[in-house]
Amino acid sequence: MNALAVAITNRRAELDRHVSIITKNLTEMWLSLKAIRDGKLYLETHQTFEAFCRETWGWTRSYAYRLIAAAY
Repeated sequence: MNALAVAITNRRAELDRHVSIITKNLTEMWLSLKAIRDGKLYLETHQTFEAFCRETWGWTRSYAYRLIAAAY
């Protein structure tokens, strides 16, 4: 294998590892958000899940629901 092919193979392997790590972390985030919603864990500080998402992260309710759906 020439030097360019080795560099490409190594870069691809590095990026594949990054994607794997990010995917795992995103899935954990989506499932955590679902647990907050389903367990109504936002009620200590907010009256609604929508208010919690908006004030905590600046997300609309529909965006938060799309994130949750992405976990499946």
